Amino acid sequence: HSIFQMTADYFWPAACHTDWQQLLTPVLSKAQGRSYIDENVTQRRFTSAQALSQMGADLEIINDPERISRAGFKMDGLPHTMVINGPADFRGEEGEAPADIRGATSLLIAALSANGTSTIINVEQIHRGIENPVGTLTSLGAKIHSAKF
Repeated sequence: HSIFQMTADYFWPAACHTDWQQLLTPVLSKAQGRSYIDENVTQRRFTSAQALSQMGADLEIINDPERISRAGFKMDGLPHTMVINGPADFRGEEGEAPADIRGATSLLIAALSANGTSTIINVEQIHRGIENPVGTLTSLGAKIHSAKF
């Protein structure tokens, strides 16, 4: 399971499923303080980290075997922990959506909360995850100027 740590004294949600990790990254980026996401299920899951950093998130991906519970991940030498320092003020940027649905949706969440205009390229994964994305997002208050969904 992935673990989201809000502060040293408070854990939420302590055993959140790995599929939620990328979706909560932009949300945790907006929170005050330091958060941790420990990925114990899937290698190389932090696909949206670079794009979120370009938009203003303060993220660091580290290798800290002490935080990881899966034995094989402890020894693989890959970074499985993301440190998030918030709050972030996302700014509109042009970015390419990662090739996975959760990473692409993470970028979309950040773009929806950004100051300025965001342009997301390669939105196929967003389309795969949201039926009628333009209609759905505009009904929630998003201002979409141009879309090729």
